[in-house]
Amino acid sequence: QGDDVPRTNITWYEATAFCRWLSAQLADDTTILLPTEQQWQRAAQGDDGREYPWGNDFESRYCNVKGSGVRRVSPVYAYEEYPSPYGVVGMSGNIWEWTASTWETGSLIEGDESSVVRGGAFNAMPGYARCAYRHSGDLDDPMTSRGFRVVTLRLNSDSAS
Repeated sequence: QGDDVPRTNITWYEATAFCRWLSAQLADDTTILLPTEQQWQRAAQGDDGREYPWGNDFESRYCNVKGSGVRRVSPVYAYEEYPSPYGVVGMSGNIWEWTASTWETGSLIEGDESSVVRGGAFNAMPGYARCAYRHSGDLDDPMTSRGFRVVTLRLNSDSAS
Protein backbone atom coordinates (compact mmCIF):
# COMPACT_ATOMS: atom_id res chain seq x y z
CA GLN A 1 0.00 0.00 0.00
CA GLY A 2 2.98 2.32 0.39
CA ASP A 3 5.26 3.49 3.16
CA ASP A 4 2.93 6.31 4.23
CA VAL A 5 -0.23 4.19 4.59
CA PRO A 6 -1.08 2.41 7.86
CA ARG A 7 -0.60 -1.33 7.84
CA THR A 8 -3.87 -3.23 7.94
CA ASN A 9 -4.91 -6.90 8.08
CA ILE A 10 -3.02 -7.05 11.37
CA THR A 11 -4.12 -9.22 14.28
CA TRP A 12 -3.70 -8.01 17.86
CA TYR A 13 -1.01 -10.67 18.29
CA GLU A 14 0.92 -9.36 15.28
CA ALA A 15 0.66 -5.78 16.51
CA THR A 16 1.92 -6.83 19.94
CA ALA A 17 4.76 -8.85 18.38
CA PHE A 18 5.79 -5.81 16.33
CA CYS A 19 5.88 -3.68 19.48
CA ARG A 20 8.13 -6.24 21.19
CA TRP A 21 10.38 -6.47 18.14
CA LEU A 22 10.70 -2.69 17.82
CA SER A 23 11.40 -2.34 21.54
CA ALA A 24 14.28 -4.80 21.16
CA GLN A 25 15.74 -2.68 18.33
CA LEU A 26 15.77 0.51 20.39
CA ALA A 27 17.68 1.78 23.41
CA ASP A 28 17.41 -0.17 26.66
CA ASP A 29 15.26 2.52 28.29
CA THR A 30 12.61 2.60 25.51
CA THR A 31 9.57 0.33 25.32
CA ILE A 32 7.03 0.37 22.50
CA LEU A 33 3.47 -0.68 23.38
CA LEU A 34 -0.06 -0.63 22.10
CA PRO A 35 -1.91 2.17 23.90
CA THR A 36 -4.44 1.34 26.55
CA GLU A 37 -7.99 2.39 25.73
CA GLN A 38 -7.65 5.28 28.18
CA GLN A 39 -4.40 6.48 26.59
CA TRP A 40 -5.94 6.28 23.13
CA GLN A 41 -9.02 8.26 24.16
CA ARG A 42 -7.06 11.00 25.90
CA ALA A 43 -4.74 11.36 22.90
CA ALA A 44 -7.81 11.71 20.65
CA GLN A 45 -10.08 13.78 22.88
CA GLY A 46 -7.85 15.78 25.15
CA ASP A 47 -9.28 16.83 28.51
CA ASP A 48 -12.28 18.88 27.40
CA GLY A 49 -14.70 16.09 26.41
CA ARG A 50 -14.93 16.94 22.73
CA GLU A 51 -16.78 14.60 20.37
CA TYR A 52 -14.07 14.48 17.69
CA PRO A 53 -10.36 15.32 17.84
CA TRP A 54 -10.99 18.69 16.12
CA GLY A 55 -14.11 19.68 18.12
CA ASN A 56 -17.77 18.81 18.66
CA ASP A 57 -19.17 19.00 15.14
CA PHE A 58 -18.61 16.24 12.60
CA GLU A 59 -16.87 17.32 9.40
CA SER A 60 -16.47 14.66 6.69
CA ARG A 61 -13.51 16.52 5.18
CA TYR A 62 -11.59 16.18 8.48
CA CYS A 63 -11.41 12.37 8.45
CA ASN A 64 -11.70 9.25 6.31
CA VAL A 65 -15.04 7.52 7.01
CA LYS A 66 -17.89 6.15 4.94
CA GLY A 67 -19.38 9.09 3.10
CA SER A 68 -16.09 11.02 2.89
CA GLY A 69 -15.62 9.77 -0.66
CA VAL A 70 -12.19 8.17 -0.13
CA ARG A 71 -13.31 4.50 0.11
CA ARG A 72 -9.86 3.15 1.06
CA VAL A 73 -7.14 3.66 3.66
CA SER A 74 -5.50 7.10 3.48
CA PRO A 75 -1.88 8.10 4.07
CA VAL A 76 -1.11 8.86 7.72
CA TYR A 77 -0.57 12.57 6.97
CA ALA A 78 -3.83 13.03 5.02
CA TYR A 79 -5.60 14.86 7.86
CA GLU A 80 -2.67 16.41 9.70
CA GLU A 81 -4.31 19.85 9.67
CA TYR A 82 -7.01 18.49 12.04
CA PRO A 83 -5.06 17.20 15.04
CA SER A 84 -6.29 16.35 18.50
CA PRO A 85 -5.64 18.75 21.39
CA TYR A 86 -2.35 16.90 21.97
CA GLY A 87 -1.30 17.23 18.33
CA VAL A 88 -2.00 13.60 17.41
CA VAL A 89 -3.29 13.19 13.85
CA GLY A 90 -5.55 10.63 12.22
CA MET A 91 -7.44 9.64 15.36
CA SER A 92 -10.85 9.58 13.62
CA GLY A 93 -11.56 7.28 10.73
CA ASN A 94 -9.10 5.63 8.35
CA ILE A 95 -8.51 2.42 10.36
CA TRP A 96 -9.72 0.81 13.56
CA GLU A 97 -6.77 0.77 15.98
CA TRP A 98 -5.96 -2.04 18.39
CA THR A 99 -5.54 -1.19 22.07
CA ALA A 100 -4.02 -3.14 24.93
CA SER A 101 -7.35 -3.11 26.80
CA THR A 102 -10.01 -5.80 27.09
CA TRP A 103 -13.51 -5.13 25.81
CA GLU A 104 -15.21 -6.44 28.93
CA THR A 105 -13.32 -4.70 31.73
CA GLY A 106 -10.85 -2.28 30.17
CA SER A 107 -7.98 -4.00 31.96
CA LEU A 108 -4.83 -5.07 30.15
CA ILE A 109 -5.21 -8.15 27.96
CA GLU A 110 -3.74 -11.24 29.54
CA GLY A 111 -5.53 -14.09 27.77
CA ASP A 112 -7.74 -14.44 24.72
CA GLU A 113 -10.31 -11.76 25.60
CA SER A 114 -11.61 -9.38 22.95
CA SER A 115 -9.70 -6.15 22.58
CA VAL A 116 -11.11 -2.67 22.32
CA VAL A 117 -10.48 -1.09 18.93
CA ARG A 118 -10.90 2.64 18.53
CA GLY A 119 -11.12 5.34 15.89
CA GLY A 120 -13.54 4.16 13.26
CA ALA A 121 -12.44 3.34 9.73
CA PHE A 122 -12.71 4.34 6.09
CA ASN A 123 -15.67 1.96 5.70
CA ALA A 124 -17.44 2.86 8.98
CA MET A 125 -20.29 5.27 9.57
CA PRO A 126 -19.25 8.74 10.83
CA GLY A 127 -20.60 8.14 14.35
CA TYR A 128 -17.97 5.42 14.84
CA ALA A 129 -15.25 8.07 14.48
CA ARG A 130 -16.29 9.83 17.71
CA CYS A 131 -13.54 9.94 20.34
CA ALA A 132 -15.62 8.02 22.86
CA TYR A 133 -16.87 5.27 20.51
CA ARG A 134 -15.53 1.83 21.36
CA HIS A 135 -15.75 -1.36 19.34
CA SER A 136 -14.54 -4.89 20.04
CA GLY A 137 -12.16 -7.02 18.03
CA ASP A 138 -11.18 -10.69 18.28
CA LEU A 139 -7.44 -10.82 18.90
CA ASP A 140 -6.73 -13.21 16.04
CA ASP A 141 -9.02 -11.56 13.46
CA PRO A 142 -7.22 -9.36 10.92
CA MET A 143 -9.37 -7.02 8.89
CA THR A 144 -8.72 -4.68 5.97
CA SER A 145 -9.80 -1.81 8.19
CA ARG A 146 -7.84 -2.72 11.33
CA GLY A 147 -4.30 -1.75 12.27
CA PHE A 148 -2.53 -0.06 15.17
CA ARG A 149 -0.54 2.88 16.48
CA VAL A 150 2.03 2.73 19.26
CA VAL A 151 3.02 4.58 22.39
CA THR A 152 6.58 5.00 23.57
CA LEU A 153 7.56 4.51 27.18
CA ARG A 154 10.95 5.94 28.08
CA LEU A 155 12.50 5.37 31.46
CA ASN A 156 15.81 6.75 32.57
CA SER A 157 17.43 7.85 35.78
CA ASP A 158 16.25 11.45 35.37
CA SER A 159 12.59 11.08 34.43
CA ALA A 160 9.85 8.88 33.04
CA SER A 161 7.59 9.77 30.10
